[in-house]
Amino acid sequence: MAGVIQLNSTTFATESSGTITVANVNNATNRSNLGLGSIATQASNSVDIDGGAIDGTTIGATSAAAGTFTTFTSAGIDDNASSTALTIDTSGNTTLGSGNLVIGSAGKGIDFSGAQTAIGATDAQVFSGYERGDFVPSVAFGGGSTGILYTASVTKGTYVKMGDLVFINGYIVLTSKGSSSGDATITGLPFNIRNNNDAYGMLSIKVVNVTFADVPHASAVVGNATFSLRETSNAGTQTTLTDANFTNTSQIMFSGHYAIHS
Repeated sequence: MAGVIQLNSTTFATESSGTITVANVNNATNRSNLGLGSIATQASNSVDIDGGAIDGTTIGATSAAAGTFTTFTSAGIDDNASSTALTIDTSGNTTLGSGNLVIGSAGKGIDFSGAQTAIGATDAQVFSGYERGDFVPSVAFGGGSTGILYTASVTKGTYVKMGDLVFINGYIVLTSKGSSSGDATITGLPFNIRNNNDAYGMLSIKVVNVTFADVPHASAVVGNATFSLRETSNAGTQTTLTDANFTNTSQIMFSGHYAIHS
C-alpha cells in the first residue's frame, strides 16, 4: 500500500514495493536532516568524513589499526574523569590535566638529547629519576657507634635525588658520644656515594662543642654512605677528627650534595 511520510516538512513517497524515494530535497539537506554530516560512499579503505560526529564507535573494527589524520584537532584525551587527562595543543605543548607522568621502566626518563650540550659532552642526556625524603643521620668513631645517643627530635636529615646527584641537609645533636673510638664520620646517608674518583665531594658543616684546627670539613668516602670528618690547618695540613675531638653535647649541621650510580 502506497503512502506518504513527512520529515522536517520534506515529502517522502512510499511505494507498494517498500521502497522509499526522496522528493523535493537534495542529498546535502537529507544528510543534515538526519544528522549524518557529510559522508561519501567510497571504497572501504578510503572514507572521507567531512562533518558530523563519531561517538562510541570503535575505529579499527575488532582489532587496533593504524590511521592517518591530515589535521587532528582535539580538546584533549578524556579518561571519563572530572577533567581532561591529556592535552596536546597546536604548539606541541603537552599538559597533564590530572594524574602523574609515570616512567614505567627502570633507567628510562625524559630525553634532552635535542637540547644544547656542554662543549665536549658525551654523557647521556636522559633525566632518569627524582625522589625526595627524610633520613636519620648519625656519627661513628672508627666505624663503631657503641653507646652514642642523640636528641631524636632534632637529629634529622632531608634529601632530594635528581638523576645521579643527591642533595642533603642534616642536623646531628649528641647527648652521649658513647665508647667507640677512632676516626669520626657522618653515617646514615640515604644512598651510597658512587665508587669512582669523580665522586669525591665535600659538605659544608658547622660544628658545636667539637675541637678542630682552623677549618673543619667533611669529605665523601666513595663506595659508602658516609662522609669523613676532617680538619685542615692554616699551614695546609689535613688530619682526621676522632672521638677525642667530640664531647657528649657535640652538634653538627651539614649541607651539600654527592654523586651516586643512577
